Amino acid sequence: MNKIKLLLASLVLCLAPLEVQAQNYTIARNAAEATTQLWDWSPKAEHQKAAVRVRHGNAGGSGVCIWSNGDTLVVLTAAHVVEGAGLTRIYWRDGKTTLGSVVGSDKFNDIAVIQCKFKGRVTTIPLASQPPPEGVKIEILGFGGPQDTLRRFYGKVIETGDKLSAQAYLLSGDSGSGMIYKGTVVGIIRGGPYLSRGITDARGQTWSLVHPAGGASCRPIAALVGRCAPFCIRPASPPKSAYPPADNPVPEPVVNTVDYELLAQTVLELLAEDARFKGKDGTDGANGTNGKDGASVELDLDTLSKEVDKRLPPLTIQIVDREGKVLSSASRRLGEKLQILFQPKEKK
Repeated sequence: MNKIKLLLASLVLCLAPLEVQAQNYTIARNAAEATTQLWDWSPKAEHQKAAVRVRHGNAGGSGVCIWSNGDTLVVLTAAHVVEGAGLTRIYWRDGKTTLGSVVGSDKFNDIAVIQCKFKGRVTTIPLASQPPPEGVKIEILGFGGPQDTLRRFYGKVIETGDKLSAQAYLLSGDSGSGMIYKGTVVGIIRGGPYLSRGITDARGQTWSLVHPAGGASCRPIAALVGRCAPFCIRPASPPKSAYPPADNPVPEPVVNTVDYELLAQTVLELLAEDARFKGKDGTDGANGTNGKDGASVELDLDTLSKEVDKRLPPLTIQIVDREGKVLSSASRRLGEKLQILFQPKEKK
C-alpha cells in the first residue's frame, strides 16, 4: 500500500497541468485542517537563478543547473519527469530556453541527468560531496503549482543518507527540484508518501499537497553523474588526519656527484696547455748524446684546484614558469653546496 501511495505521489508531482493560467491562488486547509502558513519562504538570492523548469513531451517538472563551461550545460531532474519518448526542453525565468538530451537515468533513485548545448553564462549550483545532517534547514527550489513561478522555501531534514526527506509540502510540478544546503545541491525531489488536500487556484482547481518532501541525496546522484558526466564532479578533499602535522624537517644539503675520470682528463688537458706547468727543454746533446732532462715541477694541489675551478663553468639552476620566465636562479662553483627546499603550495 505504501508503494502505491509513493507511486501516486510521484505521478501527481510530474503531471502538472500545463494550460492553467491562474494569476493567484489561496491556501486551503490540509488533511489536518491546518490554517497556518504551509511554507517557510526563503529570501531571494542569486543562486536561485540555477533553478529551471523542465518539459518532456506532455509532462513537466523542475530541475537545477549544476555545471556549465559556456558551451555545455548539465541539469539534474527526476527520472520520471523525462521518462518515455519526447523532446526535453529547459526554461529559465528570464525567458531563455534550450533543448537537452537525457544522458543518464537512475529509475530506482528517480534521478536523471540532462546535457544541453548552450552558449552563454549560466548560474549553477555545484553538487555536494556529502548529504546534510539531520535537523538542519535545506532550501527547495521548484516550479510546482498553477503558476510558472519559482517557489523557494525551507524544510527541516528528518531523514538523511542515500535518501533525503524534509518537513515541507510539495505541489504538482515540484518533481526534480533541487534541495540546497550551504551553496551545494544535496538532493533532487522525487515526491512524498502522503497526499493531502492542498491549495485552490483562481479557477477553483484543487492542487494536492505531497509531504514530506523526499528524494535522492547527493550520494546516488554523484554515482550517476560520475558515469555519464564525470567532468561535473569536483575532486574530493583529502581526508583529515587524526594526528598533528609533522614538523618541517631541515632540508639535507644537495650532494653533487662528480665524474672523477672526466675531471682527471680535463686536468691533464689543462696542464698540457699551461706553460707554467712545463719544465725547460733540455739542451741538444753533443755528438748525438741526449740532452739533460728538463727540471721537474712540484705540483701544488691547492693551486691546481683553484686553476681548475677558474676554468670550469659554474653550475646554474633556474626555476621558470610555463612561459619560460625565470622565477628564481642560483649558481654555485665546484665544491660549493646548493640547498633546494620544496614546499607544497598552501591552499587559500
